[in-house]
Amino acid sequence: MQPIRTIRTTRKVSKAERDLIRLAKELNMEPTTERVQSKIFDLDSKDFVQVLKTGQFAPVENANEALARVNHDSVKFLEIVNAGLRDHYRTQLAANAEIPWKVEDEEGNLSDFSGTPISEDKGKQLNVNVLNMAKLLFKYDEADGIADVEEKRKAKRESKRKALDMLLSNPAVVESLKA
Repeated sequence: MQPIRTIRTTRKVSKAERDLIRLAKELNMEPTTERVQSKIFDLDSKDFVQVLKTGQFAPVENANEALARVNHDSVKFLEIVNAGLRDHYRTQLAANAEIPWKVEDEEGNLSDFSGTPISEDKGKQLNVNVLNMAKLLFKYDEADGIADVEEKRKAKRESKRKALDMLLSNPAVVESLKA
């Protein structure tokens, strides 16, 4: 298998494309740059700030290398393997069309989901459109002038709710989301 070449572009790369590139590099056993993000409250700016750390991750080629990475701690090794297997199982479970999605009520009782879900891509498109409409028509950006953080969040949520209601009141929008 030949290694994947890095192609430089001026176009912004989406998260899905970054994930595919990272997966291809891992399959080729190439080091990847990993990002860890966190949202923290900064006392200096008195606001929440998105911070991140980056580092190089080099995949291992066999179990012995992986065990050496955790200083031959077999308990830690099994924790890591089981975490990966759990993630893999969850991905398979989510993709399994034979197992129906459920909803949970306040008491913890499960029942079959009977709504009409939209794809993840359509959901992302809808969120972008809701935000754009909230900014354009429902004074979303004006909420930035509100000093109280909770009131600001409430105003922005309300702008987005109005935008979502407006979009979903249009049958053509609803039909395009189903497709």
